[in-house]
Amino acid sequence: MEDLNDTTAPRDSDPWFLGNAGALSFFAGTSPGTGQELWVTDGSSRGTQLVVDLAPGSASAQIGASAGTAGGSILFNASPGGSAGLWVSDGTAVGTRRLLATKESVSGVGSLHGKAWFIATTAETGRELFHTDGTPQRTVAFDLTPGSDGSAVSWVRFLDESILFFATSPLGSGLHRSDGTAVGTTFVEAGPYPTSAIAIGRRMIFLRRTSGAVSSELWLSDGSSAGTIPIASIPDSSSSPARIRGVLGGKAFLSAIGAQSIQELWVTDGSVSGTHVVAAIDGPPAFGASTSSAFYFFTRAAAPPGGRSLWMTDGTTAGTRLLRTIDGLSSLELVAWGDTIFFAQNDPATGSELWRTDGTQEGTRMVADIAPGSSSSLSFWSVLARADGLLIRATDRKSGNEPWFTDGTAVGTRLVRNVAKDLNRSSRPRNIAVRGETLFFFADDAEGLALCTFSERDGSRRVVSVNRPYGTQDGVVSGDLYYFSQGVLPRVELWRSDGTAEGTFKLRGLTESRYFDQLVPFRGGLLFSADDPEHGLEPWFTDGTVAGTRMIADLAPGSSGSMGYAEMFAASDRYAYLFAANAIWRTDLTQDGTIKLIGGKAEGERFDYGGPFGELAGTVYFINRLHDSAFSLWATDGTPAGTQRVVVIEGHDPPYHLRSSGTRLFFLTQTSGVWSSDGTKDGTLMVSPTRAGWCAFKDAESFATLNGIFYWVSQFESQVGLWRSDGTAAGTYQLSGGPWGSGACGDAAPLVAADDQLYFAGWDAANGFELWRSDGTTEGTGRLADITPGETGSDPRELRLLGSRIYFRAYAPETGIELFSYGLSSPRRRGAHR
Repeated sequence: MEDLNDTTAPRDSDPWFLGNAGALSFFAGTSPGTGQELWVTDGSSRGTQLVVDLAPGSASAQIGASAGTAGGSILFNASPGGSAGLWVSDGTAVGTRRLLATKESVSGVGSLHGKAWFIATTAETGRELFHTDGTPQRTVAFDLTPGSDGSAVSWVRFLDESILFFATSPLGSGLHRSDGTAVGTTFVEAGPYPTSAIAIGRRMIFLRRTSGAVSSELWLSDGSSAGTIPIASIPDSSSSPARIRGVLGGKAFLSAIGAQSIQELWVTDGSVSGTHVVAAIDGPPAFGASTSSAFYFFTRAAAPPGGRSLWMTDGTTAGTRLLRTIDGLSSLELVAWGDTIFFAQNDPATGSELWRTDGTQEGTRMVADIAPGSSSSLSFWSVLARADGLLIRATDRKSGNEPWFTDGTAVGTRLVRNVAKDLNRSSRPRNIAVRGETLFFFADDAEGLALCTFSERDGSRRVVSVNRPYGTQDGVVSGDLYYFSQGVLPRVELWRSDGTAEGTFKLRGLTESRYFDQLVPFRGGLLFSADDPEHGLEPWFTDGTVAGTRMIADLAPGSSGSMGYAEMFAASDRYAYLFAANAIWRTDLTQDGTIKLIGGKAEGERFDYGGPFGELAGTVYFINRLHDSAFSLWATDGTPAGTQRVVVIEGHDPPYHLRSSGTRLFFLTQTSGVWSSDGTKDGTLMVSPTRAGWCAFKDAESFATLNGIFYWVSQFESQVGLWRSDGTAAGTYQLSGGPWGSGACGDAAPLVAADDQLYFAGWDAANGFELWRSDGTTEGTGRLADITPGETGSDPRELRLLGSRIYFRAYAPETGIELFSYGLSSPRRRGAHR
């Protein structure tokens, strides 16, 4: 089939890179039909695959951070079905399994004796150290504090063959040392937990801060009590405490605040003499990255406002310098690959793109303008270094945010794979109406929004481009014309079309009218309300010509208008009825033939909110809304004398729609049940206390009559379902075969009756919203077609009967939202053709 709109739109897989295991790199990616799941890549398109759908279908596995590697496999967090745990994968579905059920995210800390170590919290152990070889059987808690309280393990660092960490255990609260066995675990030193810590060779350095202090203490530990000592006081403040920012060889770098609140970069080699200020810098530094010869970091520069400065240092004052000040920066993170540092820079000419530096001015440059021009390719920083280059999250605007690879050159920068295949743009047919053998509708095609037609003979045709349609009731056929309004307040236009470009033109708009509402077919033309500066909102009529578009009557002279809201009804070709100027009016479209039937204060009632209207056996009925919990039903033969009150109903909210079926008039309230009337006081009764809910107010097309039975969509107790009534309490019930278990009532509208069957959008848990059919019985109500298999459903909307087919818009993954049809004898999909 050919879509009316066969263009595509980028869709994001939003890759989040987890880590490497050998030559394989793992990332969390989102694709249609699978949600967010675990993916693997070797850097090539062919080698980029979904590992396994842990949460089957469109649900997401909620992939979290990596916790390291074990046995050549990656450890990662995931919560499929909402159950958190640590998982392992070798890049195959068979080799992916859960190792441990946890209460929160697992943090990887390193490797020792061929095992991966991590911090996890479980219901049985509390927060403890664990180790694993990558198998469930050998995933073991290093349980310092038996029971569920845990040891509050933190700041774990590895020193050759031992582990240093802070914990609260039966041994004490403070620094612990372990060789990975229970017997080889000792308590080193009591004290508060650090604010940051790092390992340098066989030693651990860490910062401690005590309440009320104006500095932090820098400590050194070799894992022994005697070798755990303070070595320096680092100046800082409570709002900006000192932090260890990175390491280069045997040196660690710290941020500090010196005299006059000047930001300083410090260095330490773990000795008193080797701990000192390196340089004053222009702002608080972020965490950095190191090559073999230098440590790089960003600061938040004082100027320009919001700018960033890129610094490098070898640990000496002479070797510390500002490389460049950047006006716009996407991220403060840096990634090292070999002797090159990569970062994201944002500027007006190129947008946010990947840059690189080797520590020289000439070696600092953009890698590639992935999204050409001022568009940005990097909206979120996710980068993973591999042996052969970097994986980055980027978009070239042709595809969405996807995994890319770069070797640091423009030529070597490429899309790895479009994981989330581009979305087929939908034409989204809407405002569908039938004129003879032709459908009229709005649709989005490659050129924009257009008025289109469809017929079995000619297929789909583009008539003219249009602006945004205004109003939910646009798309009305009367006589041989299709009427619609377009624009945005206060510039709205009323248009007509005969299906040709020449026959499509504006009737009224711009400076003439600010508002159009309730387009009602009448006498081959159109009733509508229009608001202009001179008259306010008044009733109008058009015969489809510019000359024949006129105000019917100025019912309230002056600019305020007579209609606070539009409520009009065409009873027959002779008269139309409307509510205006606190009264009910009848009109034959002439000034003299527009008369007030009742208003003011009649029979003790004020007419402040009149309508809706309905017709039964030649008599017009209307509602007068007395207040929020009372209304009256009136009848009229079109004369003041023949306008009489039928009944007053107290204690129930007013209805929003009147519909006739057979010999009964039906009206549904939002919260006070379903009513039926034969036009008399005694014959007006509640047939069901079940409230119609939001549907009775929201959608004027959620009603239908079939073989004298009235059908409607009702919302009750969070259920939305199809109901029927013959006007009696016994004959009013929900069709058990066709209830909706969820979703909005508007999804089911409209109901279409054809060939003794009722067609509508029905719902079930397995298939979502699909096309359903009912013959009015429980047994004869069920799903008719499964256009989009699975729980998502095709969501059919705007059902229309044309000839021997039902036309509607629906969703299919391969096309998006397009025009479909169902033959009353057999289903088929109608492709849209321009």
